[in-house]
Amino acid sequence: MKRDTALSFIRHRGTIVRTFNGQFYVPINGSWYRNISSQERIALSELYPSIRSIYAVEGHMIAKRKNPTQPIQRYEKYF
Repeated sequence: MKRDTALSFIRHRGTIVRTFNGQFYVPINGSWYRNISSQERIALSELYPSIRSIYAVEGHMIAKRKNPTQPIQRYEKYF
């Protein structure tokens, strides 16, 4: 997915975001996310480069990427 498409997808479908350093973030509103462990607040646009995977409400992974240079890909098993 291109960056704008991925950001929109994350805002509408994602409930938990995991980064490459193993941190988890939950949405506060459409543009801001909060770190589960440290309660740090960060904008989705700043968080985007480090996103590894996106999870839906049910806990299913709905999108992922293997390294930060690749675009985020939908995980087709749940579509």
